[in-house]
Amino acid sequence: MSKVLDSRIFKNYLKSFKEWVRGMKEGARISMEEFSIEKPEDGHEVSKKKVIITADGILPELIKKSPFFAGWSSVVVVHSDMVASGGMPLELFVSISAENKRRLKTLLSGIKSASSLLGIKISGGHTILGRTSSLSTFLIGEKIGGFKKIKSKNLIMGLLFDRKGRKGTRFFPSWNSFFKSSSEEIKRKRRCVLEVTKFSSLVKDISTGGILGTCAIALEALGLGGEIDIARISPPDGISLEYWLKAFQSFGFLIFTKEEFVDMIKEKCEKNSLRFDVIGRTLKEKKFYIVCGSKRIKFFDLSRERILRWK
Repeated sequence: MSKVLDSRIFKNYLKSFKEWVRGMKEGARISMEEFSIEKPEDGHEVSKKKVIITADGILPELIKKSPFFAGWSSVVVVHSDMVASGGMPLELFVSISAENKRRLKTLLSGIKSASSLLGIKISGGHTILGRTSSLSTFLIGEKIGGFKKIKSKNLIMGLLFDRKGRKGTRFFPSWNSFFKSSSEEIKRKRRCVLEVTKFSSLVKDISTGGILGTCAIALEALGLGGEIDIARISPPDGISLEYWLKAFQSFGFLIFTKEEFVDMIKEKCEKNSLRFDVIGRTLKEKKFYIVCGSKRIKFFDLSRERILRWK
């Protein structure tokens, strides 16, 4: 009886193993052809010093609803993280699985489109075909920006963004700053933001938490409170304030800096067709307030509530 059982286990294992290999080989072949990668490698040497790595994962619901946009977004989010960290993007690695070839190719097409536009080389990753769709990206960059060690707790909060663009996906509020932008234009603006990081205590890219959510996360990281004046926030033409506050921005950043650097940062941004608006300030009191006219509303109590910190 045990021999029969062992034989069945072995046969089932072999069957599932062959299915896994078949999916892996075919998926890897499609990805390698799409990205022009010559041979599969488990590791990849990067001949640069001061390496920064950023990573992100895409929600399965988005992959299912809009695979091209999911692929495109997977590159954009790690790119924004990299720039906010003071890094120049170098090489992208992709971990991807898909139920079928059609979805896989659509995901890869989105990844390739964004990588090409942003000037990022795709160097490798891992692909599985015939399994539930998933997508994670890992971006390697070289640290060329940096942050000033500003001891002052009285910092200016500025919103650096690109008014040029349009609404992104219909699935959640978003602003596609790269719409009708050339690769050279994006590279020029990226260099500008990297230069701005050198005069900042912290830079945080505007995530799916929107302006207010991103600000709360940044304040928690700084160990400070703060306040934002809603009247100082100026959305692009045709975009409502409510939508703009919630929107993920493909190239938007919160800048925390000293007041003495504000004019210089504004000048740099204007020269590169970017906008920099002072929208608030930090506070020693660990509470986050929203100022709206004569009202001052407590948005988050950072002394009691945690966002990303677990202790």
